[in-house]
Amino acid sequence: MGSFRRCLRDYIDTTLSPLEEKEDDILVVAHAIQDEALLNFVLEQVENKHHFKEIYKIKIGAAVACHGGPNVFGVFFVKK
Repeated sequence: MGSFRRCLRDYIDTTLSPLEEKEDDILVVAHAIQDEALLNFVLEQVENKHHFKEIYKIKIGAAVACHGGPNVFGVFFVKK
């Protein structure tokens, strides 16, 4: 059983691996992460994997947070 941070890193790697480097890609990180250090870790992993023109952080609503549990997050990207 691995650590939560390793799980986050693996999820980001798997999700962003198919992307080709383009300067106009946009990423949205939707999250319910309360720990600022953990959110910064997620953003750092994203930036290490792929360069995005912009990265937006948005907080998810209560329904998704309740169903997803603590520290739930997702990444969505827009390509041109």
